[in-house]
Amino acid sequence: MNSVKLYFRSLILLLLIAIIYQPAAARVEDGTVVDPAVIRPLMKWVEQRTGQTVPVLPRVVASRIEFQKILASMGSEFEGRPQALYIPGTIYVDHLRWDPEDYVQLSLVIHEMVHHAQLFMTDRKWPCPDARETQAYQLQNQWLSENNHYPFVQAAWIERVSACPAQDHPLQLAQQPN
Repeated sequence: MNSVKLYFRSLILLLLIAIIYQPAAARVEDGTVVDPAVIRPLMKWVEQRTGQTVPVLPRVVASRIEFQKILASMGSEFEGRPQALYIPGTIYVDHLRWDPEDYVQLSLVIHEMVHHAQLFMTDRKWPCPDARETQAYQLQNQWLSENNHYPFVQAAWIERVSACPAQDHPLQLAQQPN
């Protein structure tokens, strides 16, 4: 009987510790526009790593409703579960997950900021739209590494999601008969 009491006391103590040390997400209202003071240093980091000056900051909106509407309108063109989206000029994140002190959440914004910077890379040619993901994921992982966090995705994932369909790839196009 004594060991059962000890077991339950230990279990309750572990649950209390888990609750006490559970990091709380900084929840914001749906539709909140993230303060540019949070965004500006991230954009500066992206500019330094890409070598691309970005003349205007993207707007970052924390909204699950808008995020889900946009995803629904795009159908099933995404692999995995997108956690942030870039629509030219605006980045969308889920307001229920958004926390400006969470490095993973910030890394999602970094990834989408790379896409924003890519809009201004007029001299850069991409073999297909998906090829842009390589730079975005690599810089996202680099930012996490520089901030002592694990990569968001592995190299194999980056290779898979940034691969051009065979019909779009320049080498395939050159080899196709006329």
